[in-house]
Amino acid sequence: MAVKCMLPILIGKNCSAHFHHRFFSQHHMPLSTVLIVPAYKPTPALALLLREMSLFSFLAIVVVDDGCGADYEPVFDAVRAIPGVHVIRHAVNLGKGSALRTGLNYSAAMFPEAVGFVTADADGQHLPQDVFRVAERLETESNVLVLGSRQFSTDIPWRSWFGNQVTRKTLHWFAGWGLRDTQTGLRGIPRSLALHLLRIPARGYEFELEMLTLARQLGYAALEVDIETVYLDADNTCSHFHPVRDSFKIYRTMLRFCYHSAMAMGIEVLIFDCCLHLAFPLWLAQIVGKVFGPLGLYSALLEFVFHSIQPNAHVRSRFLTLIIFSGLVSYGIMLVLMSNFPHCHTFFHKALSELILFPLVFMIQRDWVFKSADTIKRNS
Repeated sequence: MAVKCMLPILIGKNCSAHFHHRFFSQHHMPLSTVLIVPAYKPTPALALLLREMSLFSFLAIVVVDDGCGADYEPVFDAVRAIPGVHVIRHAVNLGKGSALRTGLNYSAAMFPEAVGFVTADADGQHLPQDVFRVAERLETESNVLVLGSRQFSTDIPWRSWFGNQVTRKTLHWFAGWGLRDTQTGLRGIPRSLALHLLRIPARGYEFELEMLTLARQLGYAALEVDIETVYLDADNTCSHFHPVRDSFKIYRTMLRFCYHSAMAMGIEVLIFDCCLHLAFPLWLAQIVGKVFGPLGLYSALLEFVFHSIQPNAHVRSRFLTLIIFSGLVSYGIMLVLMSNFPHCHTFFHKALSELILFPLVFMIQRDWVFKSADTIKRNS
C-alpha cells in the first residue's frame, strides 16, 4: 500500500469537500464511542483534523495536552472551539502512555454509556475515514481490540519499518501473537479492557505494547483493520519517538515476559548444585531441582507470564508432563556434556543443558501448557 501525504486532506478545501461528499454523507450515524487524541507539540493542522473527526458524531472527542506549554496554547484554543471536544492538560510532559491513560480515565468516568474508546495520533497519520472504520468495527464487536493495521513497504521511514518489524517478531515470540502492526496508534479499545489499562504503570510508548500483552493475557481477540500508511515526510520528523530510548523501554517490556521462566530455570540450577554439595546422586539432584524450581514458580508463571484459557487441572497436568519431559531431556544433554567436557564442573553442565532447552520449554509453555485462544482476525 502506498504511503500517502496527509497535508492535502487537512488543508486543501477541494479535497475536504470531496471527502465530505463521498464519505461522510454515506456514514453519518451516531457512535457510542469516545475518540481520544494524545497530543504533544501538535501543529495547527490538529484543529482541522479534529473538525473532520467531529463530523462522525462520536460521543465526545477527548484531547490530552501532554504538557506542551504556552507556545502551543493557540493550537489548543482552536481545538477547544470545536463542538464536542474536551481538552485535558498535563502540567508537564508525562509521555504518550500517561496521556492515553489520562484520556481513558476521563472518558470512562465522564461517558459511562460508551462501549469503547478509539485512540488516534495527533500528527495527522490517521485518515478520518480510517478512524471511523475502526470506531465502526468497535461498535459491532465491542469485546474485541480493534487495530488499525498499516501495510509496511520499503518506501516508509526506515525507523518506522525497522521498529515495527522487530517489535512484531518479538511480540510473536514472547506472547505468541502474530500481529501485523504492533505500533499502530489507531486502536479501538473495549470499555472492559480500558478499565484494566488504567492500572498499567508504563508512561511512554511502551504503554501501547503493554496494552497488547495485557489484552492477550486477558483473552481478548484482536481484529486488524487495514488502513492507509501515512507519513508527512520521508523521515517522519513529526514523530516524537526516540529510536534508542523508547525502543529500549518497549523491548524491556517484552523481556519481562520471560522473566519468571528464566527465574525458574535459575532456581532449579541452584537447587541442583546444592544437592550435589550434599552428596546427592546426580539423578536425585535432577529430580529435586525440577520439583522445587519450575513447580515452585507455577503460580507465578500462570498469573504473570501466561494467561491460560484451560481449566486449572488441565494446565497442571500438562505442566507436570512438561517437567518430566524437560527433566529427562536435560538430564540426557547433561550426560552428553559431561562425557565431552569431563574437566568442567557439573554445575556448568547443568546450566548449559537448561539454557539449551530454555527456548523450547518456553514455547511449549506458551503454546501448549498455558495456551491462549487463537484470537487474531483480519479485515480489509
